Amino acid sequence: MNIKSMVRFPIRYGMILALLSVALMVASPLGAERRSGAEWRWFGERQEQVMHQLRQAVEKRQYGARELLEGGEIRPVTLAQAQQMARQKSLDIRQMQHQVSLSKFAIQEAEASFSPTFSMGVDYAVYRTKKRADMITRYRKASEDWDAFEEAFGTMNLDNSSESLCVRVDGETVSGSCTAPTISTELEYASSYMTHWAESWTGSLGGSKLFPWGGSLALSLESTLTPYTLDKSSSVSSLMIATDMGTKEWASNLSASFNTPLPYSKNFGKLGSTSAVQAQMARLDQYQTRHQVDDMSNSIVQSVSSAYWDVAQAMMNVASSQDHRKRMAALAGRTRRLFEAQEVTRYEQIQASQSLAAARDGEEAAWQTLVRASLLLAEQLNLPPEVFPVAGNILEAVDESSVEGFEDSLKVAMTRRADLKSLRVAVERADLYKRHRKRQLRPDLALTISHNLGQSDAAWGYNSLGESLWALGDPDTKKTYIGVRFTIPLGNEDVRAQYSRAKADLIQVQDQTRSREMTVTQEVNSLLARLNSAGLTLSLARRKLGLARQALATARRMQKEGLISQFQYLQRYAELSGARGRLIDAQVAVQKAKINLRAVRGELKQIREGS
Repeated sequence: MNIKSMVRFPIRYGMILALLSVALMVASPLGAERRSGAEWRWFGERQEQVMHQLRQAVEKRQYGARELLEGGEIRPVTLAQAQQMARQKSLDIRQMQHQVSLSKFAIQEAEASFSPTFSMGVDYAVYRTKKRADMITRYRKASEDWDAFEEAFGTMNLDNSSESLCVRVDGETVSGSCTAPTISTELEYASSYMTHWAESWTGSLGGSKLFPWGGSLALSLESTLTPYTLDKSSSVSSLMIATDMGTKEWASNLSASFNTPLPYSKNFGKLGSTSAVQAQMARLDQYQTRHQVDDMSNSIVQSVSSAYWDVAQAMMNVASSQDHRKRMAALAGRTRRLFEAQEVTRYEQIQASQSLAAARDGEEAAWQTLVRASLLLAEQLNLPPEVFPVAGNILEAVDESSVEGFEDSLKVAMTRRADLKSLRVAVERADLYKRHRKRQLRPDLALTISHNLGQSDAAWGYNSLGESLWALGDPDTKKTYIGVRFTIPLGNEDVRAQYSRAKADLIQVQDQTRSREMTVTQEVNSLLARLNSAGLTLSLARRKLGLARQALATARRMQKEGLISQFQYLQRYAELSGARGRLIDAQVAVQKAKINLRAVRGELKQIREGS
């Protein structure tokens, strides 16, 4: 018995469809790519028609769900445009990018401690002090008044050639001949006295440099100007004027110091220097923040891509439901004419009318789904409420690339996943801090070297600043200090507690990383299985669509021969429309599965703006 004779029996018609379905399922999927291209081109030919109806709904009120589109704006967006808009308008990504900028400032702040620092200062001081003499001095009174006294003592010099200078201590002559007459022999005591008001100007230049291993170098230059404003009536002032002491008012000091921890001590090296550790941790914080931005961008692209394909699926279903409604309208009109000619029963005419009503309801449901999907996409793109984004150029967004196996996909995911990179940086940061805290348990051993060149203005200063600076090559005082400081902390419980906590933090982050890696492995395995399942569903949907087309062609021939009723013929059309809808769902399911797999593998486009 051949198939042609079998299809003449309506009772066995369903069995034949089942046998053909099984045969197509076990057949080799040769030409699948050609069929896929033809299927997408089918919607490409109808996409402009759907867009035209959307524009009409914006310009003129329509019934049903399209009524919501009136007065709005239809904005076609491609998949790439939707991804870029979502990244640019995401407030979460903007906040994370702000964190990246803050992390850059944190690095600059941490590394600034290693930059040379320079200082400059000018000080002005006015002072007056009360001094106590080392010994009691006794002066005899002159017979002249103070003017004469000043005139008498104005000839003082160092060679004691003047007969007018006389100094006695405890009644004994120690200088001069003491031939000048006196009024009385009364002694005058001065064991302490108040100095005259004095002032000084001090200018300083300094520089310092901190090194990554923990050492530091400091240089300082200081010059002081001390104007002498003693009362000229004073014998000391006369002496200074006579010897040129009072005009040399400049003095300078130059000092240099070098401090460094010694090797194997607590503060030596990149693990011992607190500033060096802070700079390293700041850089790791920036890397981690960048990976967090990439992870967030990956998730947002995944979400908006899924929303884009929801809109594309709704648009394809609208096109499919419109085709089905047009066929049902044509069949309903033909059935009505046949009923009027009494060639079909009233039951068949009612069934045709009900099929047309069901097709219209299906089209309206497709429009409702499209409007809802467009609103969800607009929300993710942060668009105004009057803008309705729709999928543009769907053929360009179709991903027909092959998929790698589990081992390769898992390897890519472990390498590219931004969240795994972030956790690994967190492990590195925790390990760095743990090693730093461990280093702090060691004793402190430091070397200090300093050298000072100084001048004194107590007796002999310098006439100018240049002369004072030049004379630092032969200073009044030289002082060199070399010292080694060795410190062993007793107890040190706070540092030990910090080290224990650092170890616990490292173990916790390591556990989180291992847990995340296991989750990624499960996600890759699950999505590969889902993608394979979606591919099998797509192959089955294609075969069922081909089977439905064959069944419709067979039903058309059988109707002409009067072997099936009009109602059975309508059922074949309904089966074709259902097969078309299932094919659309399977096509979009494959695209979503590929998007999700790429997201799990960390392959979606990432953003680095502001980093």
